Amino acid sequence: MVDQWVRQYLTRNPPVDETHEGPVRRAAPWASSALTDNLLHHTDPAWDILVSRGGIATVTDVKITPAGGDLPPDNPLRVWRNAAAEIKVHGYTDYNETRTLRTEVMLSGEGKWQITRVLGL
Repeated sequence: MVDQWVRQYLTRNPPVDETHEGPVRRAAPWASSALTDNLLHHTDPAWDILVSRGGIATVTDVKITPAGGDLPPDNPLRVWRNAAAEIKVHGYTDYNETRTLRTEVMLSGEGKWQITRVLGL
């Protein structure tokens, strides 16, 4: 589930998506409505960098691990996960990058796990 959200959110094609809203909406099925609304109202700086470089970003791999460290411990209603995404960018200059996002995943009232917070954007 975290894997799918990360793939949808970080795979970006500005000529097709037109705005940062495209990836946010693609990732929405795996996120809480509050997180989706927040992302719709705040541009990810990485989007602007991608646009300025004429780039198209494709996620090639995502590795999910427990976040641990300074974050709260997992419990039956909430877990924290690190998502390390390998991204290929084709544009004026082709390059690869790795972005690591720390995600909070909570059990919703409908019994569905959703991403509710993302650190590292």
